[in-house]
Amino acid sequence: MGEFPDGNRNINDHLSAIMEQGPERRCHRDPILIAKPGYYLFTAPFRKQITMKTLLIGLLAAFALNACGQIQGTNDNQKTKKTEQKMDLAKISNENVRKAIEALQTGNKAAWYSCFTDEVIFTDDGRSLNFTSFFDNAFDKNEKFLDLDQIEHDGKDIYGNFHAGQWGTFRVFFKFHQNGNGKFDRLDIGQAPK
Repeated sequence: MGEFPDGNRNINDHLSAIMEQGPERRCHRDPILIAKPGYYLFTAPFRKQITMKTLLIGLLAAFALNACGQIQGTNDNQKTKKTEQKMDLAKISNENVRKAIEALQTGNKAAWYSCFTDEVIFTDDGRSLNFTSFFDNAFDKNEKFLDLDQIEHDGKDIYGNFHAGQWGTFRVFFKFHQNGNGKFDRLDIGQAPK
């Protein structure tokens, strides 16, 4: 660090020398200090002055932006809760499909898997996939229906908007195939036309 304008190399010596001068001399002789004590947060010899007023305005702006973000987050959570509350699973006429979808919606893996046979066939957009791996991932990502807009085939085919984690939200179908014991031995899912 170089010398201050008064020839001092040490900040403490520099400040002491300036304080010995009158207030009017401080403002004109060394523009890094001010006539009102405590107005500036700190002094620097390179004309980079941060006032308490500037700092306060900056902090208030940061808190305001943070508060807006929290309010926005709260609104998003409220919208999600309202969407979940609006979805009426009672309109699914097949009781076993309704139980399976309720388990998916609430994130209850055990209840979901109990609705299916051990050798369930599973397809996603026509491709055969491992049922357990696929839905373990879906449960981990909290994937679920946002609404149900169409129910067909005695309540075994359901359509609606689905939140699919990293893939976003889009309209899908779930087609459940039920065996004689009431469990599902096949599930076909995929993207549905709008």
